[in-house]
Parts: sequence; C-alpha cells; structure tokens
Amino acid sequence: VTKDGGVTWRPLRQDSTIHTFMFHKTRPQWALLSTWTPSCEVKKYGAKAGTAKDGSSPCNHVLYLTKDLGKTFQLVSSYVVQFSWGDVAHKQEDRIYLTHFRQKKGDQPRLYLWSKEVDFSFTDDGGRNVKTLVPQGNKFLVSHNFLFVAMLKDTTSQTVKLKVSADGGKDFSDAKLPQELEEKSYSILDTSEGAVMLHVNHGS
Repeated sequence: VTKDGGVTWRPLRQDSTIHTFMFHKTRPQWALLSTWTPSCEVKKYGAKAGTAKDGSSPCNHVLYLTKDLGKTFQLVSSYVVQFSWGDVAHKQEDRIYLTHFRQKKGDQPRLYLWSKEVDFSFTDDGGRNVKTLVPQGNKFLVSHNFLFVAMLKDTTSQTVKLKVSADGGKDFSDAKLPQELEEKSYSILDTSEGAVMLHVNHGS
C-alpha cells in the first residue's frame, strides 16, 4: 500500500490472499478487506509443499476492517457474501452493510442460487454488533440515496422480491412494478436523477 502516489510502498499485514479491498469514502486510513480462509485454497488446489495448511478448518469468506491503512485488522464477520460501506448522503459512511450466511460452521456454500440462509445486515461498530435488516436478503446495492435488497421469495421457484429504502435502511418497501412478474433477479440501471431505472429478469 502507498500513501505518496507510489513513491514508497509498504506491505499489508495480511497473510491470506486478498479477495477484495475497498477504501472508505471519506477516511483515507480506513478500508474493508475480504479474504477466503487458507483452507479454501488447500481444498481447491491441494496443500503446497513445506506448508502447515491441511484444509481441516472450514472454508469461508471473511471480512476485516482496518483503520490504519493495513497495519492492523479487526474481524467484522465470517461467511460473508457481499459487503459495502454505507451512504454518505445519509451520514452512514462509517456503516458497513453485508450479506452473510446465518450458519457459521462448515464450508461456506457458493451462492449460485438464492438462499434462505443468507441475511442482509449492518454494523456501526466494526462487527461487534451485527443487526439484521432484511432476513433472507441475499444481494444488495447502495446507490444515490437508495438501498436495494434482493430478498428470497420462494426457494423452489427461485423467485425474489426487491426491497427498497430511501432513508438509510430505517424502512423498506416492496418495489411496485407495472405488472406482476415472476421475478428472478434485477439490474439497477440508473438512480442518479432520483428515479430508478430497473431491469427485471423474469419467467422460466
């Protein structure tokens, strides 16, 4: 990591392979970092010669917070699917939103299908207290004052419904579409003008 435009560099104190690194929107020393636990690599590729990794511990996606640009890290949550910083417009820039598996044991399933075991949650204190906002909320987007969450509707048909909040997650409403559809997934195309342009994948 560098603080002087690349003149000097300092390694992050993180042994595992970094999956995602997300800077804070207003605090230059803060960032979120995610990594898959070492056993994931062992189970996928096999143990490397000369290492003590045996793949016996659970494979899962772990989220950390640093407030000193990678010198130290604190655990936010394990079994994480997705994460993001909160919305500056609602003065929630220090909030961490995440979707994560409710069950914290065994190998983490890959989210190829919508799951009833995943919740949409947030923390305002770096993971010490994690509160659920939308049970069975699998995927989400923070965009231009809006908070969108795809919530599982039916496991068998793999349908979802879109929950929308315009007040930083205090209240959620179901997105009202012009006609009833068997909603499978969504693409948020634009929210920059205060209105939402939405593409809905539907049907079989």
